[in-house]
Amino acid sequence: MTNAQGEYELIGIVSWGYGWADAGYPGVYSKIDSRLPWFFDYIGEPNTEIYGCTDTNADNYNPDATLPCDNCCEYLGCIDPLADNYDPDANVDDGSCSYSYGNADFAFGSISENNIEVIMENDVAVGGFQFTLTDTSNLITLINASGGSAENNDFTVSTSELGIVIGFSFTGDSISAGESLLTNLSYQTNGFGDTEICIQDIVVSDQVGNPLSTNLSLCEEIEIADVILGDINDDSILNIQDVVILINFILSSDTPEGNEFEAADLNSDGTLNVQDVVILIGIILG
Repeated sequence: MTNAQGEYELIGIVSWGYGWADAGYPGVYSKIDSRLPWFFDYIGEPNTEIYGCTDTNADNYNPDATLPCDNCCEYLGCIDPLADNYDPDANVDDGSCSYSYGNADFAFGSISENNIEVIMENDVAVGGFQFTLTDTSNLITLINASGGSAENNDFTVSTSELGIVIGFSFTGDSISAGESLLTNLSYQTNGFGDTEICIQDIVVSDQVGNPLSTNLSLCEEIEIADVILGDINDDSILNIQDVVILINFILSSDTPEGNEFEAADLNSDGTLNVQDVVILIGIILG
């Protein structure tokens, strides 16, 4: 018989048998190894060429192939011209196509003793965001988030003690494209020393729920100083001087600097008010 290339192939030789594949009558075949030279004198030497993909850059490259096949080489990749990672050399879709509907990159702004500014730069309107604030030494606990472009655009921003921050608008508002202070993260300290704070697991959505490309994470080293609650002037004594300073902070006659806010926020709610004054006086009176 002939093969696909029109060349003769010797499949086998029947010695003898009854009928054709009848049950109970097996066919008897002859060994032809010893007679191969005689056969080749008549039908020619067998073709030892192997057809296959000979391009070493192909995903189905056949190192044993001696002759190239017609259009059989496969190049895996994204074959959708609309995808961000479209590969013009690919001819087999490997399911890797990805689509970006915009970008939103995060960065730290100013970091004080009780507040962390989060900056966002986005090239399309943002309809929602989520991220997690962590610190390597577990020295801080997230209290709340406020202010920034999130609050200015009627976003509801929720936080958890696990450091998860979620922001979105119940009214369908969005944060316009541009760079802005996204929100302020208030935190309380659980100790003091050096730690690395990170924003991780960032997810940002446009107005219709499409994912935006973001930086994967960002980190910064900070130092948490040892602070005695109520010792606002840092003289190691709690007395009327601290009360007067606290009242001035509440009345906006003065602005806390350094560790003063943390020392003055005795109930660790991120706000200085009369509750902190009552707690401080109670400590002083014993």
